[in-house]
Amino acid sequence: DLASLTDIDVAFFALPHGQALSLIPQLPKGVKAIDLSGDFRLRDQEVFEKHYKQKHTAMQLQSEFVYGLTETNRARISAARLVANPGCFATATLLGLAPLVARGMLNGRVIVDAKTGSSGSGAKAAANTHHPQRMNSFYAYKPFTHQHVPEIAQHLREVGNFENDLIFMTHSLPVSRGIFASCYM
Repeated sequence: DLASLTDIDVAFFALPHGQALSLIPQLPKGVKAIDLSGDFRLRDQEVFEKHYKQKHTAMQLQSEFVYGLTETNRARISAARLVANPGCFATATLLGLAPLVARGMLNGRVIVDAKTGSSGSGAKAAANTHHPQRMNSFYAYKPFTHQHVPEIAQHLREVGNFENDLIFMTHSLPVSRGIFASCYM
């Protein structure tokens, strides 16, 4: 019973997408929660359900969550009770684009060519995410439909005037870990 956790200051939720939705609402109001899944990154319920393929059952909490990218939201994060940790590709992309958007320096189409090692493929085992299977392979995945696209666009609109076309392509590299994002504008 999470309601009995009154003697802790913070709870980290490192669960598969969809599981923190039912757990975080049960926490006592005095406990800070940091969610590492995608459950509370997107404020639009329809967009969440389209990209994560499940119903969002705790949308009433969404307005309390602060996006946890410290480079753009440090003050809000330190004051927040609920923090939605950014996604891996989103972090790599935002670190490159957010300073340009905040300074009004980004014009026209933005193309992000992002690559990840096998550790960035999530915890769910699958043939294409298992490192020995993909060691000699290089391929695009989730082309034009990646769940981090609306997350990136949403946060860029928070840091500045971002109305640009965003083309986002992810690739799987035959390496163990790391993410690399090349951003063209």
